[in-house]
Amino acid sequence: MLDLVVGALYFVVFRRKPTDGSKRWRRAVDQLAAAVSALDDDTRARILADIGDAIDELETAGRIPESVAAEARQAPPGMLGARFAPREA
Repeated sequence: MLDLVVGALYFVVFRRKPTDGSKRWRRAVDQLAAAVSALDDDTRARILADIGDAIDELETAGRIPESVAAEARQAPPGMLGARFAPREA
């Protein structure tokens, strides 16, 4: 039980942000980039068009401001979640 408590405290107190530049983060980003690169051009284009349409829809509906929409459009494929997820220390 003590191990569980110590492990949980360590996780909460010393947790890094997901974009901390660690080897683990870099490895995850590299794996994502490889997965996106493995997609054929048509599939990648359809996915990016769908994401762009979704961003447009959110902006048009007033759910996100123009500045956030513009920033979201610049995010690399697969990185929207990491870029815009709430950060809690």
